[in-house]
Amino acid sequence: MSEASFHERFAAYLARRIEESTRPRAVLRRSLAFPPGTWPESFPYVEPFVATADKWTREAAYLVAGLYAASGVSAGSGNMGAAAYRLRARTESDSVEARFLALLDADEEQLPHRLRQMVTLMSGQDIAPDWAMLFRDLTRWNDPRRRVQENWAREYYRHESADAADDESQAIEVGTRTEQRPNETPVGI
Repeated sequence: MSEASFHERFAAYLARRIEESTRPRAVLRRSLAFPPGTWPESFPYVEPFVATADKWTREAAYLVAGLYAASGVSAGSGNMGAAAYRLRARTESDSVEARFLALLDADEEQLPHRLRQMVTLMSGQDIAPDWAMLFRDLTRWNDPRRRVQENWAREYYRHESADAADDESQAIEVGTRTEQRPNETPVGI
């Protein structure tokens, strides 16, 4: 079984468990009040899938399960950088970028809190990351080369720079247009 399919299977498993009744959603959402993987009531919903996983993968699974349940948005897309950019574009709030940068700088201890804040803001706008991708990214969070954080930043700022280029080209276009009223001769002719 490939690594990608493990993360995708977990996201599909979560969707099934959460859709089967209201209890799993409530329990997993409540689990966010505790360090990931420590609240016993959440064990029946996550542990069967990650019982043999390493400590960090288990914690990431519990965190993603809680975030998924709290968000209420089952069909997310893109990585967290793309989702954060969609939030920024929709709300036009500069604080989104500041929160996103704080998230990128989070260590293992700070990560659950900062992710919960970002996902809460996103869910208010019906935005979510791809849950399988988030799970995969979190299992790689502690990579010394910080590739996940770089990928998220690249995705966020790729959209940001595309918007800036569009704004600049529109400004240039507007600045080079000569406005003229019908039946008027342009000045200088």
